[in-house]
Amino acid sequence: MSAGTGARPGAGRTALRALGWVAVAAVVGWFVWRAVSELAGDAGRAALRFHPGYLAASVAMLACYHLMYAGGMALILRALGARCGLPEAFALNYASNLGKYVPGGVWPVVGRYALAPKVGVSGEHAVLSAVLENALSVVAGIAVATAALGLGFAEALGVPAWLPPLAALLPLALLHPAVFGPLVRAALKAMRREATVPALPFVTLLALVAYYA
Repeated sequence: MSAGTGARPGAGRTALRALGWVAVAAVVGWFVWRAVSELAGDAGRAALRFHPGYLAASVAMLACYHLMYAGGMALILRALGARCGLPEAFALNYASNLGKYVPGGVWPVVGRYALAPKVGVSGEHAVLSAVLENALSVVAGIAVATAALGLGFAEALGVPAWLPPLAALLPLALLHPAVFGPLVRAALKAMRREATVPALPFVTLLALVAYYA
């Protein structure tokens, strides 16, 4: 048999990998379709009417949101010592967020951990960035809501006046380097993993809160 007639080495593995990607895309696509269908429903689909101008404006606003969210992720990863630009952060965030359509709730973080090395970021940094994102979003969201409602925020929210500030200060205190580092190390030890936990200066954390706000 001549060299030109034989099967190319690795061709079967490449085809199997391509088939795997198609299968994963099909599963994610099915979950996305199911989620959208449940949200819209038959009556909802019949009532949908799109104004081209409003639709274009909403798409532009959504694009800005995703870019700013990816920008926050890039800032966090850089603060953690990882080399990550906006394009890499956007790709990692957008691809891993498809996991939110799959039942379980953990798949965006799992996806970020698995895909991070593809853009030159360690899995540990990717998971830490997800933890920081959620904590920073909570603090910033409470701050924005409280500021927007003004002095009557307690009455408007129907909660005691001390609750929103406490709810904002608690995660902020947990992010302090003296607290966050030992907590993460303890969690990693429980999972029998060891990794260096970068100590983010508190000023950096406050700047990130301002960005998310």
